[in-house]
Amino acid sequence: MNGNYPDVSKTSRVRWNAIFAGVFIATVAGVLLNMLGLGIGLTALELDPDTLTNIGAGSVIWWTLSGAIAMFIGGWVTVRLSNISNRTDSILNALTAWSLSTVLGLFFVGSSLGMIISGAGNLLSGGLSAATQAASAAPMVQMASSDMPSPLSQVTSQSKELIDEAASNIKKSGNSVQQVTQQFNQAIGQWLNADNSQDQQQAQQQVVGLLTKYTNMSQSQAQNTVQQWQQTYNQAQQKAEEATEQAGNVMGTVAIVGFIILLLGGVAAAVGGVFGGRSKRV
Repeated sequence: MNGNYPDVSKTSRVRWNAIFAGVFIATVAGVLLNMLGLGIGLTALELDPDTLTNIGAGSVIWWTLSGAIAMFIGGWVTVRLSNISNRTDSILNALTAWSLSTVLGLFFVGSSLGMIISGAGNLLSGGLSAATQAASAAPMVQMASSDMPSPLSQVTSQSKELIDEAASNIKKSGNSVQQVTQQFNQAIGQWLNADNSQDQQQAQQQVVGLLTKYTNMSQSQAQNTVQQWQQTYNQAQQKAEEATEQAGNVMGTVAIVGFIILLLGGVAAAVGGVFGGRSKRV
């Protein structure tokens, strides 16, 4: 061809300037929509225990809608500014903007973990609300599980109380309270963590012997105390297993909801790209 015309085959089909513009606009749109939802929710609801149970579902619905709307706007702006007439290229550029928004949002979540734990990182752009909630739920579940004392520590804390009460008798025997505490902890650990019944019975008798030696308990009283400790350990272990299962269910639900919200954000961005291309051809 005659004249100075650009070689279309060498022209990049990715419009990064338009993509960055779409990402920024989607971010602002997502923040504004989430702020609006937060304001409406706080002013319209009476924060009592019965109402708080329904806030989670409403928040997820609002985050889903606001994320989809924001990414639709971002995809529309990306294609509108990209000067692309091909529908496939329009969709791919819109999805690139959505992917970049997602990556930047996840990076923000990772670098602002402390803010998320304190509840300050609730407003993010586009379809990133699910990723934020997933990232914030993980440390919260970890904090809740770390605050729960282990079954073994609950038993050793009860034995520590008996040792403190028998401190005078321990000192008269020529031993220190710290040494006796270590003996109790070691014996209790061997007893509750024994692999077979024979080792468990031997360790249990050792605990009974320590109780009769350093406290004023009789043989029967020491055995009853050990049985109570066994019940305490079993109950604590059951609660720990239930808490672990519940935490797994929560994290699984959050992951699935996050996947759905992010996927809807990508679909909304692609649809916005299609409409942006149509508006440009009018």
